[in-house]
Amino acid sequence: MRAATRGTDGPAVSQVPDPVPAAGQVRIRVAAAAVNPVDLATQHGFFGDRAAAGLGWDVAGTIDAVGTGVDALAPGEAVFGFRDRLSAATGSHAELVVLDATAVAPAAGLDPLRAAAVPLNATTGWQGLDRLDLPAGDTLLVTGAAGAVGRFTSTLARRRGLRVVAAVRPGSTDRAPAGADHVVETSAGWPDAVRALVPGGVDGVLDAAGLDAPALDALRPGGRYLSVQPALPLPVALRGTHTTALSAYSDRAVLAELAKLATVGELELPAVEEFPLAEIAAAYARAAQPGRTAAVVLVP
Repeated sequence: MRAATRGTDGPAVSQVPDPVPAAGQVRIRVAAAAVNPVDLATQHGFFGDRAAAGLGWDVAGTIDAVGTGVDALAPGEAVFGFRDRLSAATGSHAELVVLDATAVAPAAGLDPLRAAAVPLNATTGWQGLDRLDLPAGDTLLVTGAAGAVGRFTSTLARRRGLRVVAAVRPGSTDRAPAGADHVVETSAGWPDAVRALVPGGVDGVLDAAGLDAPALDALRPGGRYLSVQPALPLPVALRGTHTTALSAYSDRAVLAELAKLATVGELELPAVEEFPLAEIAAAYARAAQPGRTAAVVLVP
């Protein structure tokens, strides 16, 4: 099969042996695979020796083969999911990918091009909200709210009864997620703008943009802050606040719930920019550009 791996001059596509599913695993024939920041970081060596050469986390496609002990999924079934291990020799930026059966969920009826951009980012939002554990009626600040994680988080937060303050780059309020209670631009002094809207500060922060201390400054005393960039240092937990970081992990139950929401139109699937696998260098370059309004998706 063809698969993308890290290269000294950028990601490269080459012929490699077809992966074989072990016990408890499934092999997916890839229909589409999103390019996420974690893929760019892997290519640039951010994870060092912790990461193998394989690229690609998110995937949507069709079950091609199953290992022993897999009963809940069968060949021919449409699925989506993501890998959460850096050690794989090949990832989803390939014609075939092997994942644990617990890392995928049925995705029948979903457009695979758009569904491929959901698993990692939406699961991050879901698990981040679980970790913050804010009660309905509390106010949540979401940074990077115009991005993939931020948009999904805002939608899921509103479903949990939270009030959402969406923080976006200056000049991009038109890209703020629909339904946010408030929208602020992260220009100079923006934490004070948040506090003007929410006197005393917000109850929780999901810092998808990695804004660090300024985002914490918008938090009330004793509030909860969560970063979705676990490799970066956390801000100092001042004023009795609680800080933590999340590394999202594959969870079939969460993925199944996301698929249900997407199927009934309660979770908006992003627009996409499609690139063939052979043009992976161009896809990675496009994914690195800020201010995009669509997800970058590779198609074998």
